This record gives sequence, structure tokens and C-alpha cells, in this order.
Amino acid sequence: MRNILIALIFAWCSLTTLYAQDSIWKRIDTSCATIAVVGTRLFAQYYYPNCFAPRNIMFSDDRGISWRLVTHSTKLAPDITKIVRHPKYLLALPDYFGEKILYEPPTLLRSYTNGATWDSVALPQKYYQRFNDSLGGNYSPDDVTIKDTSIFLALSKAWILPADGVGFYGGIILRSENDGVIWDTTYSVKNVLDVDLYQQRLAANPSTVLAIKADQAMVQLSNNDKDWKIVDGIPTQGRYNPLASNTKHFFAAYQPYSSGGNITKKALWRSNNQGTEWSMIVGENNEVKAITTNDAHLVVSTQQNGLLYSKDQGTTWQSFNKSDKDSSYTYIGSLGISDDGWIYGSGTLNNELGIFRRKLPAVITSVRDVSNAEITLFPNPCTNVVTISYSKNEQQAVQIELCSLLGQTVAVNVDNTTVGGRKFYPLDVSEIPNGTYFLSIKNRADVKTVMLQIMR
Repeated sequence: MRNILIALIFAWCSLTTLYAQDSIWKRIDTSCATIAVVGTRLFAQYYYPNCFAPRNIMFSDDRGISWRLVTHSTKLAPDITKIVRHPKYLLALPDYFGEKILYEPPTLLRSYTNGATWDSVALPQKYYQRFNDSLGGNYSPDDVTIKDTSIFLALSKAWILPADGVGFYGGIILRSENDGVIWDTTYSVKNVLDVDLYQQRLAANPSTVLAIKADQAMVQLSNNDKDWKIVDGIPTQGRYNPLASNTKHFFAAYQPYSSGGNITKKALWRSNNQGTEWSMIVGENNEVKAITTNDAHLVVSTQQNGLLYSKDQGTTWQSFNKSDKDSSYTYIGSLGISDDGWIYGSGTLNNELGIFRRKLPAVITSVRDVSNAEITLFPNPCTNVVTISYSKNEQQAVQIELCSLLGQTVAVNVDNTTVGGRKFYPLDVSEIPNGTYFLSIKNRADVKTVMLQIMR
């Protein structure tokens, strides 16, 4: 009996120690890199030498313990600046570094293997004009985002300046509703804003898309996904970068034009209603460098205060800098949240350079109607496809949303059919990791939620 008691005490102490270690930041790599997180997979873009030139891209499925090289179909994968998740695949934005902006056709990268291997998605030839002595210019990708199954891609046109090298003028946003086979122009920067600028940023949720001119203003995609309008109620004459979103909010970091070193109006802004109205949530004199969020957590990296964490989407904040080192200097340039409850960051944390991880704080999310007789799932547990049976009213759109236990949205689909009655909807979950999820059926008036298990 005594031996059993000693063993139980030892096990409890070990678990307590492990939890305490996971509740602070731990360095898992000493390299200079930027990171991205998709599902539970961690990607790292390494930079050499002296954090200047991009080199290899690696990925890890065990929280940074071991790494594998990302490859292209014919060579090592090119440099990547952003990865987004489409219901059927991943898309990546290549980094057009140096003269690539001038002389290489603009492309996207696509992966059906959760980012282990990539192929190119070519854009229409009219957006590639190799530079020569006459007037000409090449479009360079700025940003990419996904709304439902539509791809939105922002491009800026580059040209050669006699004295300064590369300059930019004008920009467009393309949309593809068929996996990049056909693209149409949804937005012209010069026509909408009457300015000739560049560096657009994009973010989307199930309701709309926001596009931000890094040097001017913000525009919002209308409900019919065809037109754009300028967003009011948020500062102009500055730049917004980074930009982030979850299913309920948009976040935009604002920096005014520099004037005599004045930075007193740098701040983070939040919209609770799809970008129509905004409020400041990280006050003046806080320059935000990186944002990561899901529906349960929000973490930002600021130049003045390091890392900040919010469990209520920016209403209240707490310092998030604690690691096993005691120092005051933190500058994290990229952040990401995984579906299994970890957060990753890269940059300098408490005077240490590298890639870092820690466990996210536990958040209890209220779930309505977890056992609901109106929704049935078959099979449950499932492997690759689950059939959802539910009832809907005629001419009422229904949103089908799959979330992890931590509130991270992993799949969103919309049923816009105009026929009411009992519906049977097959949902592809083949790219979603094993685990327990909440599946919600939402309309304007109600939310019904059931539990789904994915097991392979």
C-alpha cells in the first residue's frame, strides 16, 4: 500500500511539473525563422545568413521535436510567406525575394498532402510581363485568403525605378471559384480608392472578405461577393499590417504615417460585425507586429510590451512573455495556434532567438445543445466522410461549422439551397486530424451542436 501511495505521489508530481513546463514558453529551435501552423502541423521558413535570405522550409508533426524538409514537385519548395487552408488542400504564398519580383511569373503553391509536397498554380499569362527597356511590369503576389471555397489573391504591379530599383504601382484582387482554373478580377485598387499604391492585405471569415491597403484604407466585400466598399469608422492615412480574423471578429494593426517620430497612435483595432464598425482594443503607443487567433484565444506580439494574451477576444489582456529565462526584451515576428491547443512563435523571446512553443491556457467554451436529436451523424466515429442529417426551413441559409474542443474552426460549409425539409450533407474530413470536435448547424435564429469523433 505504501509503495502504491508513493508511486501515485510521484506520478502526480511529474504531471504537475510537466504542466508547469508547458505553461511557459520553451525554445524548440535556435534558428532564425518565420513560422506558420495548419491543423497540428508546424511549418518553419529558415533564414540564412544573419536572418536575411530565406532558405529551407521544414515541417514538424511532433511540436518541433523532429523536422522534415518540404519539397516541390520538381525541386525544393520555394520560399513561402503565408499558408492558408482550403477545404480540399493548402495554399501557400511564395516569397518573391529580390529579382524574383521582376522576372518570374506570379504563382501560388498548392498541397494535397497537408504541406509535405507542393505544386504550382499558374496565374493567367496577362499578369506576367517580363521587364525590358520599354514600359512593362510584372504582378507580384501580396496576400491570399479563403472564403468558403473561393480563393482571393491580391497582386501589385512592379516596375523598375532608375535610381531606387523596384517600385510598385496599382493593384488588383483576383478570385477563383474553381480551384485556380479560372480567375476573375473583383477589385482594382486604382478604380476603387483613386490612388496608385501597393501592398494589399487580405482576411476572410464565413461572412465577408476585408482588403487593406497598406498605405491607405480598408475595403469590404459585399454580400454578393461581387462589389467592394470603403470601410468607415477606422483611421485612414496610415497602414494596416498585420490583419487577422476568426469566425466572429476581424483584427487590424494600425500604424499612422511617420511624422517626426510620433508613434502615439499605433494601435490594434477589432471589428465585431464583419468589418462595418471598429473599436480600439490595444491602446495607443503599442505597435502590433503579429496576431494569431481562433474563437477562444487571441495572442498579439507588440514592440512595446512583448506578447499579450486575451481569452475574451481583446476585451481584457495579460502579459504572455514568461519563459525559463529572465529578461525583458521580446520581439516575436510570427505566431500560430494549433488545433491541439499549442501556440508557437518565432523571433526573440527574453533575449533568446529561435522558435518557441507553449500550451494555451484552458478556456471553457459554453456549448449549446450538445446532444441534439434534430441532428444525426453517420458514421460517428467516422474516418474520412461523415453524413450530416438535419432539418432546414425553405429559403434559409444554413452554416455547417466544425470546431475543435479549444474553439478552433477547422471546417465551414454553407447550404444555400432553397428547398426545405430533411437534408443529408456529406462532409469531407479526410484532411482533419483525429480527435473530438463540435459540429454546429447555424442559421440566423438558432445554433444546434453535436459531438463528432474522427478516428482512423
